[in-house]
Amino acid sequence: MKINSSGYNQYLEKLQKESQHSTVKKSEEGTSTFIKDRIEISDSSKEIKMYFDKMKDSDLNLDRVKSIKESIRSGTYRISSEELAEKIIQKMKE
Repeated sequence: MKINSSGYNQYLEKLQKESQHSTVKKSEEGTSTFIKDRIEISDSSKEIKMYFDKMKDSDLNLDRVKSIKESIRSGTYRISSEELAEKIIQKMKE
């Protein structure tokens, strides 16, 4: 039994022609120009990155954060609703 690879070669040639055709575009003057790939980052992704960078640069008290997390997990974390309301009002005035 003989296996003929001419079908495979034709398939490869077709793929090569298609890939060349998709990256080269003929301009109105008849010259070829290459189409460049590009990546666009959404505004929300840029904003998330900005906040992430701010968090990295901030003076965050990691020990305090850790103790609050433990209190939340154990169910002993309590928030004074009066203090919370005062802080919300202060932030709204800023």
